[in-house]
Amino acid sequence: VKSGGLPYFTSEILDSIKRNNLITKFSNGKLGWRAEMSKDEMPDFNFATIRELTVFRLDSLEASVIRTLHLCAVLGSEFKLSALVVVYRHLAEPERNKSDPSEVVKRALDVAVKEGILEEIYEGGQEEIDVTSQDTKDEKRAEYSDVISPDSDLTNTFQSPSVLDTHIYYRFHHDMFRETILELLLDTHKRRIHRFIAESLEEHTMGTNNERKDYYSMIELFLHWKASGETTKAASLALSVGEILIKICMLNQAVKMFDEALQMWRYDSADADDTELVAGFSRKVLNSIDTDDLKHIVKLYVAKGKCCLSAANRPKESLEAYQSALSIMQLAPASADLKDRSIIFPVFSGIFSLFKQGEIDQDKECTYEQEIVRLFVAETKLHGDPVHYSRALGMQAEVLARLGRVAEALEVVDDISKIYNVDAHSAAICRAYGSDRCAQAFSLSILWNLQLGNEEEALAMVDFVLNDLLPRMDIKNVHNSFLMLWPIYSVLKERGEAVRMRALLEDFVILPFREYLGQESFTAFLPVYKPACMLLEICEAEEIDDLDEKVDWVLKDIRVFSKLMDNGAGNFGKTCNQITAEICLCLAKRVDDLDTKCRLIAKGTALARLTSKVCNGEYGAAKMPFAYERNQSIRAALELMAVEFKVTEEMLSNKAFRYD
Repeated sequence: VKSGGLPYFTSEILDSIKRNNLITKFSNGKLGWRAEMSKDEMPDFNFATIRELTVFRLDSLEASVIRTLHLCAVLGSEFKLSALVVVYRHLAEPERNKSDPSEVVKRALDVAVKEGILEEIYEGGQEEIDVTSQDTKDEKRAEYSDVISPDSDLTNTFQSPSVLDTHIYYRFHHDMFRETILELLLDTHKRRIHRFIAESLEEHTMGTNNERKDYYSMIELFLHWKASGETTKAASLALSVGEILIKICMLNQAVKMFDEALQMWRYDSADADDTELVAGFSRKVLNSIDTDDLKHIVKLYVAKGKCCLSAANRPKESLEAYQSALSIMQLAPASADLKDRSIIFPVFSGIFSLFKQGEIDQDKECTYEQEIVRLFVAETKLHGDPVHYSRALGMQAEVLARLGRVAEALEVVDDISKIYNVDAHSAAICRAYGSDRCAQAFSLSILWNLQLGNEEEALAMVDFVLNDLLPRMDIKNVHNSFLMLWPIYSVLKERGEAVRMRALLEDFVILPFREYLGQESFTAFLPVYKPACMLLEICEAEEIDDLDEKVDWVLKDIRVFSKLMDNGAGNFGKTCNQITAEICLCLAKRVDDLDTKCRLIAKGTALARLTSKVCNGEYGAAKMPFAYERNQSIRAALELMAVEFKVTEEMLSNKAFRYD
């Protein structure tokens, strides 16, 4: 298959005969070997494979041409002339007194093109040039003479606009040539060449102060560092490239980038028995990696886990990545020598998010989740940084509350209050975990106090969050602001302070989103902004402005929010579909048209039922007791209206009112 088939094999032999002028045409019209050739000069074309023919052709070349082709093969199946010149000059330094390296490259490339091993390519596609015409060659050489001028300074040559704009490339005529050259090279020599290429690219094409020009160049540089065996440099670059790819929404490519980097260590585990592998790594590899490698392996798994969880919606792969990082950290001997163990903390936070989404099977006591929390608290306490320790305590409080141990959860919040300082810690927690999970524990404690009947304490905490925490947090982090306010949403609404709640959403979430992110941007709970504000507008209004328009929007434009969004919001007191259900209830009481009223009742009832199920853990997610309790009255009112207005079960069981 690699040879291109028998026709290609045949054509290569015939082309070799023609290129070396080995045959002549006789007077009778037949072709034959040149008469003046002796038997010793007669070539032996008895090749069993195309590879043997390729090796024969390469062996016939001068040593300087072969050395150049070695570099070409390592550069890739297609490569830029300027890159080849720079790398050759690095490698040919000892020979500088004998001949100029750029002249050697000139001659070698001419020979390789004439031999049909390489093809010369110009910007816009391949140029059809007559390689036997010196005028044509001179004309083309004049276009890029500054690229390989013997007198040009190396740095100036590579950075000059004329070089970068010329876009002169070469490529191998057939992959068989490159593959054969690479097979003949010693691994140590290939790694050495890759290292020189990477150093050249890093110095001359990535900008000053390690500024990265584009992710294409960064990926090319990564591949060379990887092939050179420089795992630390390659992994660091992979993390940077992955971050760029995530920002431009190339999520699957980012995951592939992280996997490609992790393969550097897995490659050495390929021959190990499956029973000996830990996250794809053999025990031998785990025992041999140093602290730098360990840090980068964990960071790559963390980056993959975050990408799969929050961006690419691949929770199973996210869990696998996080658990792999945790296993490697626990089993690799180098972890005992790590001075900064904070690299593992995002793993605990990521696994915790998966618990809340119901992506991890658990027993009734949530044994595994409690063990993860215990490890997180112990690790962060040992680390000694209040940023991470307070985050771990926040996680512990949430778990205890979901297990029904609300009083214990509130005791943990008291412990957090002795450690946490919003001015000193909030920004750092957001950088590490995306939002201030520690401050959010104070907001969640409002719900927990209400569950225990501690209304006075709950209202005091509302004032503390609104007056002492939220105004001192980053206004640009609208996701964090939304989560800080969401536990307060139901409290203020039920106390008749809907206008105040709407003003808080406007001031801390909606207006900052427009100002700092822009209308074309997106954030996790953006789709619920409008319904949340609409409910606050209509729940207490004596007369609803634009009633028909609102009804039409609710029935046609608000679709069922995803289970992921319901889990995220429900853990903070109210699911997204619960908002829609209550809007339907309010509007159904105001409209006169019977058909419209029934459609609102049907949609609201179906979504209230859906909310009851998800809050009760029937969709696999953790139970959400506060949201479940608040949904009961809404569902009961809608169920009564469904009976009163004879809404059919067929309308209530509409597939459009289910999770996708």
